[in-house]
Amino acid sequence: MDIFYMRKAFYIIGLLFLLASCRSYYDVVQSYHQHLDQNDFKGAENQLKKSRFLKKKRNQILLCLELGKTMHLQADYDSSNYYLNKADLLMDEKTVVGDVSASVLVNEAMTRYKGEDFERVLIHYYKALNYLYLNQPDEALVEAKRINLRLNELSDKQIFSGRRYKSDALAQILMGWVYEKQNNYNDAFIAYRNAIELYTKNDSTEYMGAAIPEQLKIDLINAADKSGFYPERDEYCRRFNMPFESVRDTSRSSLVFIWENGLAPIKQQEDIFLFLVKGAGGVLTFTDKSGTINIPVILPDDKKDQASKLSDFNTIRVSFPKYVDVPVYYTNLRITHDSSTYVPQLAENVAYIARVNLKERFLKEMTYTTSRIVLRKLAEAEIKKQNELAGALFDVAGLVVEKADTRNWQSLPSQISYTRIPLTPNSTNTLNLQLNSMNGPSKTDAIRVDAKSRLQFLDYHTLQHLPPLIVR
Repeated sequence: MDIFYMRKAFYIIGLLFLLASCRSYYDVVQSYHQHLDQNDFKGAENQLKKSRFLKKKRNQILLCLELGKTMHLQADYDSSNYYLNKADLLMDEKTVVGDVSASVLVNEAMTRYKGEDFERVLIHYYKALNYLYLNQPDEALVEAKRINLRLNELSDKQIFSGRRYKSDALAQILMGWVYEKQNNYNDAFIAYRNAIELYTKNDSTEYMGAAIPEQLKIDLINAADKSGFYPERDEYCRRFNMPFESVRDTSRSSLVFIWENGLAPIKQQEDIFLFLVKGAGGVLTFTDKSGTINIPVILPDDKKDQASKLSDFNTIRVSFPKYVDVPVYYTNLRITHDSSTYVPQLAENVAYIARVNLKERFLKEMTYTTSRIVLRKLAEAEIKKQNELAGALFDVAGLVVEKADTRNWQSLPSQISYTRIPLTPNSTNTLNLQLNSMNGPSKTDAIRVDAKSRLQFLDYHTLQHLPPLIVR
């Protein structure tokens, strides 16, 4: 019997060591980042498609997300939607038994990647932009509306109260743009007003790390005017201290210029030590040194009588993901056109939302991870009862494979800003761009836009960034 258990233990230990890896997802896809940084989007696509890591079934959603963004960067909007649709459908699939087994035996990093809440939201943002570029505003409107529907679905599944990311201001702005594209200024006004209400919710001056864009105030006033809502127009003019004649839209053609800057934060593993406080009735409580974190672990009925087997340890190491910032390289963008200057203003602080999103599920994730470690400890005690050496090796293997899931959609921007630029109809308009870094002027660019319709869209990407603030 001892030989049987020993062989079984060594088999499991070998499997665990094989699955273990100290590299983060950011380290794994470094070559992909290098191509993005050089605006070599075709090269980035090729790196994704030949990545052995991303070809694994558990990373299928991640691959589709990265390919969806990369194809968008190449202006291949049909292919972008193909991959984003595929990721969206895969995210809605139920968790399979194999995922649960892997997460209990090893860690979350070995399960199927399911995506963060804000990543699910941004799928619809990019699909909406793709449809706008494909001149399919009805489909774009569906995607814009799905953003807040998706957030409502995720809120319904939230176990713990206090969720902050329940609505998305950029989604409302995006809906307003699409309604304007359809000459529906009435609904555009409602969408812009909803966005304003989010930014000013609870007497605040910002929402999820972003203040009200000045352009949104102007768009709201003009949507009210074009809808014939003159009392509302005048009310918002007084509220924002903007005389109507100074912001009145008289253009026959205009461009919504969207600036996506930098990269969203990446995940890094962080370790914390928890100490056991024994309870009664099969309930264990683990707390950190400061006592600010308290994790209750309720043992299954068939394990409650084994709680005494945990008496030989009182400390466990828990690994969890933590976002680290990727500092932006460019800090300011100024656009000159027809002797006028335009500055995109922050509408969506993706980096801020990412951190809030992860923080909101911290307790849930810590509870799950701690419970998994306790169950592994019970299995270790059972093996140790059969063979002391095998149990000790199993304990060492557990320490090796205890790893946080550092995967995330890494081609997302850190910030999304926008402004609106009047165009000369039926002609080619030249936009002169001046990009500034912390050290001053650093890059100029010129973009030519053919004004072919009343309202057009352009998203401009600067993926360059400073090294992530990773602690090695």
